[in-house]
Amino acid sequence: MSESKSKKRERASDVIFSGTVNSSDFENPDLHNEVKNIFERKDLQPLFKQLVKVGVSEALQEHDARVKRLENEIGDKNLEIRELLHEKSILEDQLGALKTNIEDNRHKIQSKIDRLKKEIDEKKKEVTSLNQELKREKKSSEERDTKVAQLEKEKDQLKAAKQQALSQRNVAIKKLNDLKQK
Repeated sequence: MSESKSKKRERASDVIFSGTVNSSDFENPDLHNEVKNIFERKDLQPLFKQLVKVGVSEALQEHDARVKRLENEIGDKNLEIRELLHEKSILEDQLGALKTNIEDNRHKIQSKIDRLKKEIDEKKKEVTSLNQELKREKKSSEERDTKVAQLEKEKDQLKAAKQQALSQRNVAIKKLNDLKQK
């Protein structure tokens, strides 16, 4: 029995790869089952679901939006840092002018400078964190692009296999009809 199954599979393989079709190939449903099995494979179901749920362009648009948002946040934080540095330098200049005259104002300005230094350090940490997040996003984008390319390739292979099976089936049906008419 296993011998006949292996012979049937060999014949089904011959049909799929050689392009030859005999009427005996359709006496058993191996060819149909092979195509059906491709579409019922559990390991390919996530691929089919993903292709249905998310279009490639939508995923790329989401990624581009996240990258743009991160770049804008980084730009905003860098602008805030520049403004704070400018404000700090102004205050330091004022401190230098007042240092010799007014001791009370010096303490106020120095505390502002200290606060600004702290804010600058916090903003720099935020920029560092955002840069790391941007790098991770770009890396995940490359990984996703690779995965999308692989999925597209598999999708094309499945379409080609389906088309070939349908074409072979149609040729076989035509031959069967021709044989019946003779």
